[in-house]
Amino acid sequence: MSHEVALALGSSLGDGKATLRLATAALAVMPGLWLVRSSPIYATPPAGGVARNPFVNAVVYGRTDLPPRELLDRVKTLEARLGRSVSRRWADRTLDIDLLLHGETVMDDGVLALPHPRMRARSFVLVPLASAWPEAHDPRDGARFASLPLAQVSLPIVGALPNPPSPVRWRHLQESP
Repeated sequence: MSHEVALALGSSLGDGKATLRLATAALAVMPGLWLVRSSPIYATPPAGGVARNPFVNAVVYGRTDLPPRELLDRVKTLEARLGRSVSRRWADRTLDIDLLLHGETVMDDGVLALPHPRMRARSFVLVPLASAWPEAHDPRDGARFASLPLAQVSLPIVGALPNPPSPVRWRHLQESP
């Protein structure tokens, strides 16, 4: 059974826009995941009180036939393959990919919580989510995320992800010696 899915991407170290593009290309060829649309790349201030550098953030929307935990495991493996480095929670990082929504799934097993537990309080998630998947709603109460006040915040657009996301660059990198 296929489920709609949203993944948030963020970076505050190195060439963040290039990192988000590469991560999107890698997601586009991930078995069991089909990307449909992506948001623009937005510039956002650091959040959480630990990170010092500005972030770039985006959201990709697609479909998956993978169970939530399997998708999360594949995403975390991808982060590691792309050089994710973070010293502690909410610190600056080269890449962060969060599973925001997985169909109508509502769960919290101590490792994965769906919908993402802090997404409603984060404009850097809601603004790109509203762009990539305007119809997205909270399975707990039916609220459309695009209608929430923080989804209406104006964030600067600093780049674009391929739309539909393209796997070409990632495939080229996989074939390199």
